[in-house]
Order: sequence, then C-alpha cells, then structure tokens
Amino acid sequence: MIEALKCLIFQGGIICLVDNDYIKDIEDTKTEDISIAVNQKGIALILKKILVILIPEGLIDYLIDNRDIIIYTFSPENYIEEQVMTIKLSRDALIEAKSIFKFSKNLNEDIFQKKGFN
Repeated sequence: MIEALKCLIFQGGIICLVDNDYIKDIEDTKTEDISIAVNQKGIALILKKILVILIPEGLIDYLIDNRDIIIYTFSPENYIEEQVMTIKLSRDALIEAKSIFKFSKNLNEDIFQKKGFN
C-alpha cells in the first residue's frame, strides 16, 4: 500500500496528493472500495487496498463535518496537477471510526497505567 504524499485542508474537506504512478489503480474507486481503519494516531482511509490516507486525531472532527476528499495527481515533473476524483465519505462511518479510535486509545492508556508505564 502507498500513502498520500500530502493532504491539504480546504473549506469542504481535504485535498490529497497521490503519486501519479498509482492513479490508474484507484481512479475507478467506488464507495464499497473504501474502508476505514484505526491506528495509534487517528484513522486511516484505505482506497481499494492500495492507497492509505492518514487522518490524525486532530483532523477527525473536521472531516466529520467536511467530508469531501479530493484526489489530485502529483508528479515532481508537472507544474500543473489534475483532479482525479472526489469522494464524499459517510458521516456515520466517520463517527463510528472516531468512537472506535477513542475507545482503543483509552484502552491502551488504561493498560499502560495498570502496568506502571506512566
């Protein structure tokens, strides 16, 4: 899997820059091709098990209210990049992912406190 090279915040969501070499693999992404995973720093949006878009904890609430993800190509040789697709994420799925992330984070903190790692 590859990660988005950079994410930019805009008023309706985020813009993700993706290596031009991988665009053909994800450009026909459908809603059922998107999954959400929880990691230690936030959530990860996974497109077609190829592209990972990391959403840090501080950005989750913003993304719940601004759910558009716009994918752009990125190549160091190009001065102008092109929009490939726009994805509108499910608000309910993002809220559920946030809840799972918070539960997981609290569980891990509780384990560290009980074992004396704090």
